Formats: sequence, structure tokens, C-alpha cells
Amino acid sequence: MDLILITAVSRPENLELVGASIARAHAEVPAVSLVWWLAFGVKVEMMEAARERWARLDVGAAQLRFSYTHVAGKVGGPERNLALDMIPEDAGTMVAFLDDDTTLDPSYLARLDTLTAEHPGQAIVVDQVDRDGNLRCAATPQCMHPCSVDTGMGIFPRELIGEMRFDGDCYESDGRLFQAIYERNPGRCTFVSEPLSIYNALQ
Repeated sequence: MDLILITAVSRPENLELVGASIARAHAEVPAVSLVWWLAFGVKVEMMEAARERWARLDVGAAQLRFSYTHVAGKVGGPERNLALDMIPEDAGTMVAFLDDDTTLDPSYLARLDTLTAEHPGQAIVVDQVDRDGNLRCAATPQCMHPCSVDTGMGIFPRELIGEMRFDGDCYESDGRLFQAIYERNPGRCTFVSEPLSIYNALQ
């Protein structure tokens, strides 16, 4: 599996913990080609300082990529959109989103590597739990709309996202994007009842 994991950065103080969780998960499946894409909203004069600081993050064998937008959003929409703009639709990669207030489940990459092999060309949607392990959002077709699905629950072939983007910087933009992807490609979404997404683990 080739995966680009996009994180819109508004809480940089969490990045070391998030990066450590990514490194642990990647160590279980080192054959996965993994890019952690940090999407910053910063002023021009801060760009080099940000790049220099975060390029030193220890994320194991994962690669780091950076992008910077001058329009810093409150919930990361513009930052994620710029990253998507920079990934060609025909890149042949999977794309997922990880908020900067959570960590990656240790089995996330290993399970998704298996699931994407079992369901080639499909988007994979997984259950989400809170930091105490309680089910928060179940992966079902009925969840694919605003306020019922969360950013970290989906992994998508880049070409399924196409030209669609997060809707500005509104809080429900993740649900709107997931809904649009599902409505355009209902036969290419696989729903998996496994709690591989964690909500707000670092809050």
C-alpha cells in the first residue's frame, strides 16, 4: 500500500506524540510506503522556521512532506485542500487524514494494508472510538454525512477524491466531503466494523 497521511497543523505541540504513534504503527508494516504530510497555515516569514523545526521530527521510516498556505483555517480545510491540490489524481496512492489532536492506532497501518489488498480500488471507512475505547461513530453507509462521520474514519484512493475538496473552513467540512465521495462512488466504499480511528486522543 502507498499511503499519504495528511495532517492539518494547528497544534504543533502535539506533533512529536503524533509522529511517535505513526512510527510505531509503521514499524509493524515497514513495506507500506508512507508519507506523513504536514499541512501548515503560516505567515511567509515563518515558513522556513517551521520547515526547519519540524523536519527534525522522528517518524521512523515514514517520509515527511510539508505544505504551507497563507490562509490558516480554524479546522484545517484550506490546509488539507492545498495538500490535495499537490497530489496528482492519477498518483495511484491512498489518502487519509489524521487530526493533530489524536494518535494513530498501533494496528491502523497493518489492518489497512490488508483491507486495501482485499478490496482493491475501494475507499475504506472504519469505526471511530473515543480515547477511552467507547464507540463514537460506526462505519455504515448511513454515517456518510455531516456530523456522523469524522476526519480520521476514511482512507480513499486519490482518484476517488478527484477535484472534490473540503468545504472551506466549516466544522462539518469533513462530513460534506465524505458524503460527496460516497454519493459519487457508492459501489466503491467498503465499511469495516473495526475501531481503527481514535477521536481526540490528545485532548
